[in-house]
Amino acid sequence: MIVVAKETHIAIATACYKRGDSGGAASAAKKILELDAHDPDGNYIIALIELDDGDVEDGVRRLEETLDYHPDHVDSLNTLALVLIRQKKFADAEVKLIRAIDLAPDQVESLLNMAVVCRALKRLDQAVEFIKKAFIHQRDIPAAHLLLGNCYQDLDRVEAAAEEFREAVRL
Repeated sequence: MIVVAKETHIAIATACYKRGDSGGAASAAKKILELDAHDPDGNYIIALIELDDGDVEDGVRRLEETLDYHPDHVDSLNTLALVLIRQKKFADAEVKLIRAIDLAPDQVESLLNMAVVCRALKRLDQAVEFIKKAFIHQRDIPAAHLLLGNCYQDLDRVEAAAEEFREAVRL
């Protein structure tokens, strides 16, 4: 019998998910969970599939359970925060993102999600700072330039807003 390493299953599940093969991703993730029912990566992939399928309740439950066992799983923190943002639960999302940023201060997704939260909470200067931190690591994200443009517009910085909107279109 050939034993396939957990890392191989994770790589297969991730590759399948990224190319839109939910069935292949779920199959590989379930093999991970056969080895360890609380594995954060296997549960994360399954949660993504559940969320993609519109099963928000089960996806959120799975992410929360993953974080119960693995409170430092940054991807689960970010994804749960994103769901909370979509539900307009900005204070709850902020708690998850503070933890994610503490764990991975250079992760662009966390920084931009926090900028969205700050803008929603009318903390525009903080939102701008989080976007600028994200730009240190990656500048070629049109949505981030749109977000920054919207923040500048909210701050009545019309010319800076226009510049960011142009940059978003250019990208």
